[in-house]
Amino acid sequence: MRGRHWAKIEAAIANLVKRKKTRGRGIPRIYTSFLLRRSRLQDLYKYGDKMTQLLISGIILQQMTGVFNQDDIEDVSYSGYYGARFNEEEFEKEMKDLREEMNYLQILGPEHVCAKPQGGCGIFPIDHLFVKANGDAAPCCVLGYPVLLINRKRELRPANMMVLGNVRRQTLAEIWDSEKAIEFRKQMVDRGTADACADCIGLYIRR
Repeated sequence: MRGRHWAKIEAAIANLVKRKKTRGRGIPRIYTSFLLRRSRLQDLYKYGDKMTQLLISGIILQQMTGVFNQDDIEDVSYSGYYGARFNEEEFEKEMKDLREEMNYLQILGPEHVCAKPQGGCGIFPIDHLFVKANGDAAPCCVLGYPVLLINRKRELRPANMMVLGNVRRQTLAEIWDSEKAIEFRKQMVDRGTADACADCIGLYIRR
């Protein structure tokens, strides 16, 4: 989709696979991610063939959950959360056919985006931390990077940010046991959501 650095990425993947073969090891297993959009669904088979040529272990199919404008809503491949018009039954059949035809690749996902909250976050487990390049630790990428997204009412959602600590100045144990982190996990366990989550799409996702 971005295309700009594809040649470098492809060369890097090929080099990693070559080094694996030289060592005679099956690890690390290498997966690539495919962002699902209605306008790109026809590219899936071509993408799978390309990944097979690169000797990739599998593909992770990822729903487009970061929606920034009305045009993006029309391109999502689910009907839940935004109430978009999309035939999910036909889509699931196509995903089944894809797995059967490309049985030489492990195909993971995609997430199921529901119309109602599922209790807890379907993207980031609460026993994980998201760490940014500057060392900031947050519960997830949405709370780590405050960007304006479209909420389920199709309005721009105010950006929330929650930094639990910084791994350059604290240990992971100190961050994990901080008052803010403990309170966040308590809210998630007790209510299935936390104040900072607001009406995030992650609460509507089931894997």
